[in-house]
Amino acid sequence: NLLSVVAGIEQGRLCSENLRKSVLYTLCSKVPQALPTFAQLFGVPTALSAAQVLLIDIGTDIWTAIAYGCQPGEMSLMSTPPRHPKKDKMVNQRMLFFSFGYVGIIQSLLCWGMFFFMPKMIELTQHPKDAGEYTDEEETANHTAMTMYYWTLVMGQVGAALATTTTLQSLFVYGLPNMWLNICIVLELLLAIAVIYVPQLNDWFGTRPLTHRELTLGTVAMVTIVAVEEVRKYMARSSMAQNSEQPGGRARHSTRAAQALLADSHQGGASPKGSPKGRESPKSSKMQELGSPASGAGEATTDPTTAAAAAAPATTADASSSNTNNNSNNN
Repeated sequence: NLLSVVAGIEQGRLCSENLRKSVLYTLCSKVPQALPTFAQLFGVPTALSAAQVLLIDIGTDIWTAIAYGCQPGEMSLMSTPPRHPKKDKMVNQRMLFFSFGYVGIIQSLLCWGMFFFMPKMIELTQHPKDAGEYTDEEETANHTAMTMYYWTLVMGQVGAALATTTTLQSLFVYGLPNMWLNICIVLELLLAIAVIYVPQLNDWFGTRPLTHRELTLGTVAMVTIVAVEEVRKYMARSSMAQNSEQPGGRARHSTRAAQALLADSHQGGASPKGSPKGRESPKSSKMQELGSPASGAGEATTDPTTAAAAAAPATTADASSSNTNNNSNNN
């Protein structure tokens, strides 16, 4: 049954697409995690500690990435052309650019903007000195700025998790159907808030409590990434719609191919077993209309030679009957 073939292709595409989205999400945070280390070489105060990097990778990102395995498919999953097995790799240049040069850059700009928005950070950057030379006030300011950088990065990853759930379909239409992903996002936020406000965790991860205003400013990262991605998806959908309207458009041809495959599968279940591709031949239909003899299984005879052979005895009998009548009349 071709319906099972179509279902298998759809499931295979869904697995490949969810794996790609999981890798995309995981790679997005690598640029803002790596930049603070290189910035310290130029005298910038510490923006993200090693413990905070591990907290993001192990405590939050890994579980959210696994939750993508339960992500439902988009409406356009079966209408897109299939990937080329050799040319279209799962991890390609476009994917790396999306993670490192697009979402990663947006997250980095927002994290650094919030970091330098905190008190004394611009002053400590302009007049760099070792962390051991900081006064108590400067050390507290540095740790508070590190906390702001961490919180903004967490919110940026939440925005990336929401944005990468779909490739073309709008998030406002697709919704949030993956409950496992929703649970992981909530746990990620709760863990980040605990790290910021629990005193024991403050000592372990070098964080400091933030004000409600600062927490609200950090959510700008999530809103910005989701908004920018919605604009990109809208432009991509518009471009695909224009291409499909042109003769030979790939999207329209792939949609027609999928529809034809489904039509063949439906007709194949109701057509005679011996018909090619599950369809009844035109000759067979014509023979049925003429009332030709059926085969032993009740199917229409499709071979003209067989039809002629079946009709030959009746013709001979008619001719014999006519000759008998003529002889009777002559007598």
